[in-house]
Amino acid sequence: MTETPDDNLWMTRLTESERLELLRKRRIVQWWEEARQEGKRNGRREPEVTAGFLLMVSAIGWELSRSTLFGWRRSYLANGLRGLHDERSAAVSGQEDYHPFLAELRRRYLGGGLLSARVCYQLTVDEAKSKKWAVPTLRYCRRFLNAVVLPALRREKGTD
Repeated sequence: MTETPDDNLWMTRLTESERLELLRKRRIVQWWEEARQEGKRNGRREPEVTAGFLLMVSAIGWELSRSTLFGWRRSYLANGLRGLHDERSAAVSGQEDYHPFLAELRRRYLGGGLLSARVCYQLTVDEAKSKKWAVPTLRYCRRFLNAVVLPALRREKGTD
C-alpha cells in the first residue's frame, strides 16, 4: 500500500504521538508481511509464521494479539494509514474548529430541525462526499456530539 499526498495532509492533523503510533503499526504490518512471504518461500505454514512473529514482537516489548495483527493488516490494506488510526484515542474536544465534517454535523444537529444524530450524520456524509472531506464513523460522531456539543448546549441553556 502506498501513501497518497492526501494521506500526508491528513497526517498533519494528528499529534506527534498519533503519527508515531501509526508508523509503528504500519511497520509491524510490513514486518509481518515480509515474515509471511519468507515463511512461504521456506515451506512454513502461515499459523506457524504468525505465532513466531508474535513471539518476536512481544520479545521487543510490544504486546499484540493475533486478532489485532490481522485487523491491522485488513485495515491497512483497505484504507492505508487511515485504517490504522484508532479514532477512540483521539481527543474530541475542539475538533469542530479544524474538521469541516464535524463543524457541519454540529450545525445540522443544533439547527433546530430535531434531526437524529444518524440523520444528521447521513446528510453530512452526502455533503462530505461532494466536498471531498474526510468522513469519521457514525460512532465517532455520536461520541463527538455527546462529549462536545451536548455539554456546550446544556451550558448555554443553564441546565448543567
